[in-house]
Amino acid sequence: QTIYPEALFRVISQPTTLIAATQVKTIQLSRHKFQKLVSTNPDLKTTLFPSQSPPIHIGGEHEDEKTLLIIRQHWWAFAYTIWLPFVVMIVMWIATVLITQRLASFIMLISSLLLPGLILLYRYFDWRNNKVIITNQRVRLLSRNFLTFSKKISEIGIESINEVGSEVPSFDIFAHLFSYGDIDIKTAGSAGDIALRFIPNPNHVQQIIIENIRLYEEKQQERQRESTRAELKSWFENGMPETDKSRS
Repeated sequence: QTIYPEALFRVISQPTTLIAATQVKTIQLSRHKFQKLVSTNPDLKTTLFPSQSPPIHIGGEHEDEKTLLIIRQHWWAFAYTIWLPFVVMIVMWIATVLITQRLASFIMLISSLLLPGLILLYRYFDWRNNKVIITNQRVRLLSRNFLTFSKKISEIGIESINEVGSEVPSFDIFAHLFSYGDIDIKTAGSAGDIALRFIPNPNHVQQIIIENIRLYEEKQQERQRESTRAELKSWFENGMPETDKSRS
């Protein structure tokens, strides 16, 4: 019998009371150990998640880089600006009524439909073409310009991240209603910071990044230990290097 298996994949807090009628044995599996076990055993991952789709690749990945999450801004980031095309349409309709020249009035009427439509289309693609990609090595912000067909990528390596903060703006009633918020990623030095706005479930995304940082640091420490062990083994097997003997 398992209790709250979803805790292996995300942070949850759930008080639980259990009463054993007979003698029982319990086994606790932490999320950290579970994720480490799965990440180092691809066959086990296939067995546990046979229906899981293959890793997502968007191009430009580094060696051994895996995409963990691809998200875009919450749909409200697009929806809250659609009032602008309707305002433009109403203003142009008023101008159509005021214009006495029939041809000019007709052109204005057609324009009142085309121009707001183009503005709405531009805002939609501008929202859709902006993505946040979180991998096991970095956080990438991908922006594509709908008009110039240009692409801009801002990224921060996991090793450069000092702080990850998430916030649901208290003054924004829609943020609480639709569950979106802001994530601020801060670094040291010239790496720069990244501010992510209108992110769905910001606390969950924050936990993914923090967990990824911890796993990355543990891998780096393990590599350092392996390097130290290999060097010590070489010393014992081949003798201490002459430069080190002279120092001792």
